[in-house]
Amino acid sequence: MHQEGHEAFDEVSTGREILFLAHPTLRPLLQVTAVWQQCGRRRWGTMGIRLHLGIDPKQLMRLPRILNQCHPIPGFVYGQASFADDEKTVLIPVRPRKRSAATCSGCHQPAPGYDQSPTPRRFEFIGFWGYAVFLVYCMRRVDCQQCGVLVEEVPWGMGKHTSTKVHMHFLGPLVSG
Repeated sequence: MHQEGHEAFDEVSTGREILFLAHPTLRPLLQVTAVWQQCGRRRWGTMGIRLHLGIDPKQLMRLPRILNQCHPIPGFVYGQASFADDEKTVLIPVRPRKRSAATCSGCHQPAPGYDQSPTPRRFEFIGFWGYAVFLVYCMRRVDCQQCGVLVEEVPWGMGKHTSTKVHMHFLGPLVSG
């Protein structure tokens, strides 16, 4: 089998060659197959399209990349998105970037870490396509020299609100209008 660009030729037997053509944007989903056969001077071919529906939905979720483009969070990294048990909610884990200092919620200054909560908190994000979207994060506590031990301040949230700042801003015109 040899390849040229997005095409792959497989010469199975003499007088017969098969062309697999993967669509550049739908590569995991769509495959075009063409088979040419030759007998003497006569040559004929058939063509078929194969659609792969047995793909794991996690392979198609590219939300972290989209979120990094439209809503980057300094000091934090988006994880791989997944569906919740109800399959109507998308959960996007967030973790602190390595060696990033947490921010004290009292004085808003960087402070050394104290510990991290084992239970994750959900922050409601802007939904899309009928799915509710939540950022999932295990809050850290900081040991601030001025304020003592407090929960860190996260850039996407405000205090104990369960919605992100972006979600509140999105809902603002709907509530006031």
